[in-house]
Amino acid sequence: MTTWIYLPVPTQEMRDFASGLQLGGQYTLSNHFVSGKGKAVSRFFGGCLDGVSPWDTLLLICHGATGGSRFTGAQRADGLKKYSPEELAVVIRKEGLTKAFIDLKLLVCGGGLRTAKGDDPFAQRTCEALKGDGYSQIRVTGYLGDVSTTGGKITVLRDGEQGGKYYDGNVPGSYKVYR
Repeated sequence: MTTWIYLPVPTQEMRDFASGLQLGGQYTLSNHFVSGKGKAVSRFFGGCLDGVSPWDTLLLICHGATGGSRFTGAQRADGLKKYSPEELAVVIRKEGLTKAFIDLKLLVCGGGLRTAKGDDPFAQRTCEALKGDGYSQIRVTGYLGDVSTTGGKITVLRDGEQGGKYYDGNVPGSYKVYR
């Protein structure tokens, strides 16, 4: 089993966030082309997720919002690049992730929380979009607060808790899994 880190918006900020993780056998993936023909050609030949096996773990790193988010994204030189859950599912498919894949973890702040307007959590909506796109075995983990890679591991400042205590991202109560 290998842990892969996927950067759908491969900015230096997202690369720095990924480099903060020290999980052992981890590899960071992103399409080297931001847009255009180069990106299309890269995807034609398999995409950056083509080598991820069904039993591996894929950590997707992008921005979210403390109290839940309708979109995920990151700031690029040419402006904000954002994705809805449905758009993100399309990108994941186009980058070649096998339909037999199981374990996707969204390192997106508030990805496991309802939005302020009461929308379902980003992770839940992403899971539904991926299932609708043929990923029948997928399970998507969303974190219940701000996500950090401080100390080389995934940590979470749980939504609504005072004092700034970050919990290990593997501790129940720090995440929710959608199937």
